[in-house]
Amino acid sequence: MAFEKACDLPQAHLYKVKRPMPVKADQRMKSETLAVLSPGEVVSLAERAGKWVSVEYFNQLTGTARQGWVLKKYMCRID
Repeated sequence: MAFEKACDLPQAHLYKVKRPMPVKADQRMKSETLAVLSPGEVVSLAERAGKWVSVEYFNQLTGTARQGWVLKKYMCRID
């Protein structure tokens, strides 16, 4: 569902995860971990804030689209 939505966005908004990465509730490493993204997963960019980006991803456990914060250095833009 979220992947289908992400595919409709312009390419500049799609990013691929480079390494296992925790998705945080806030822009702090000590905030709650909502999920862990796997290398190769595709996420859509929602917002930027310094070294953090808010992304929308598909949670396979719940089958729903979710949103959280990740460090942007662990993602690469899909060209």
